[in-house]
Amino acid sequence: MKLIKNRSRNLFDVFLLSLFFLCILYFAFKQIHSYINKHLTVNNNKLSEIKWVKDSVINLDTIYQDRTVDFKAKIVNSGANRLFIRNIFSSCGCTQIKLSNDEINIDDTAFIIGKINTKGKKGRAISLIHFNANTVQKYHTLRVNYYVKANGKFKIIL
Repeated sequence: MKLIKNRSRNLFDVFLLSLFFLCILYFAFKQIHSYINKHLTVNNNKLSEIKWVKDSVINLDTIYQDRTVDFKAKIVNSGANRLFIRNIFSSCGCTQIKLSNDEINIDDTAFIIGKINTKGKKGRAISLIHFNANTVQKYHTLRVNYYVKANGKFKIIL
């Protein structure tokens, strides 16, 4: 009988100890959740807005093959908070991208500056530039349309 009482007592102690640690974990996670909601969660009222100065589509003229052409797109932060642009990349390796500023103040502007290399291309082509921002629409795309014309240099193979 004494053995059963000791075993019951030990189980009860383990139960209390487990309950104590669960309470500590609960309050720790509650604090972490509170911190995340206060500091890290994006509030839709505080999101920024991107305004493309011309359009999110750039139509370039005809480009000759084996040349590079530069383009520039201007964006304005028309939102109520600072605009952060992240993870900017191009859909193909022929387009190099630079961003003039990845943190844009309210009513300030930034430029997406690109260079397209037409080596080995011919005909209609599209280059897409993608990026993330702290806006309601998290993902944005700039589209560059162009047409690559052959140089007119022909090799005669006999």
